[in-house]
Amino acid sequence: MAPDPNATRRTLAFEKNEVFDAVLAYMDAAIAAEVDRAISYSIEGEKRVHACGRAEALRDFKDLLLAEQEEAQRERFGSKNGA
Repeated sequence: MAPDPNATRRTLAFEKNEVFDAVLAYMDAAIAAEVDRAISYSIEGEKRVHACGRAEALRDFKDLLLAEQEEAQRERFGSKNGA
């Protein structure tokens, strides 16, 4: 049975979490490494495309986590800044 997406989202409704912050920091480092690899002069062709795809996938996943956390916080704490 698939997990309930709403229950999963509720786990992200924290205000501060050191583990989440560490995961985001590792993701930032991985994204930067993939971008550096993709723009390296020594990489060519499909390897460059592959590195770009990896960087994009990491960035998309990070954006998904942040969007889900924002939605969870909005559900728990209400809208922020009148939004």
